Amino acid sequence: MAVLLITGCGTQQRVTYINEINADTIINVAMQQTVKIQPLDHLDISVQFPVDDQVSSIFNKNVMNNLDATRNTRNVLIEKYIVDHDGNVQMPVIGNLHVAGLTTREVEELVYTNLQQYITERNKPVVTCRIENFSVTILGDVTRPGVYYSANEHLTLFQALAMAKDMTIWGKRDKVRIIREAPDGTKSTALLNLNDKDIMMSPYFYLKQNDVLYVEPNKAKKANRNVGTTTTYAISFASVLVSIGTLMYQILK
Repeated sequence: MAVLLITGCGTQQRVTYINEINADTIINVAMQQTVKIQPLDHLDISVQFPVDDQVSSIFNKNVMNNLDATRNTRNVLIEKYIVDHDGNVQMPVIGNLHVAGLTTREVEELVYTNLQQYITERNKPVVTCRIENFSVTILGDVTRPGVYYSANEHLTLFQALAMAKDMTIWGKRDKVRIIREAPDGTKSTALLNLNDKDIMMSPYFYLKQNDVLYVEPNKAKKANRNVGTTTTYAISFASVLVSIGTLMYQILK
């Protein structure tokens, strides 16, 4: 019974997140890493002049007006911008803007600066920028592996796992790997321990676009995967032989 209790406590610590904390524990959280725009990112850049919609239309890429006859309203659809390999986007009227390496907030300020000659006291534009293709890939022992898109640029490791419906019971909480690609194409990896309360201080706690998160399976899961069809048939055949041998022994006894 003592052995079972010790084993049970050890197993519980391995399957829970952020161990060794209580109500009085103070956890330091890593600073939110600013997400920078990269080549081939899809951007939603919108310029809206509140007083004059016609002025707004000339600054937005391929504006398409869709008339809703039932409500007698007009929906404005704005095509997304794709950052080219040089890190630029081509905006109507404003022209070419270099946005790679900037945050969405910095892009908004850059666009606003280029609109100065069109701004009046009564008609000040509202500029918004959002990364449309912010995604992370989640693989391994999670309930629903796949590629997940997020409207939130400050996506934490736990939020990403929640999107994949959490790890399975076989996922190793102390061995979660993050693969991150830099804008120049180089890749870095980190091995994270989600049992440790200091995980929130890791520079990988906040994910970046195109991060790959891999949850390693535990030894029991690996062992089960190594049991193939041939092994199953061999065990079944051996079981039949043992049963026949036992029956013959009882008959001849």
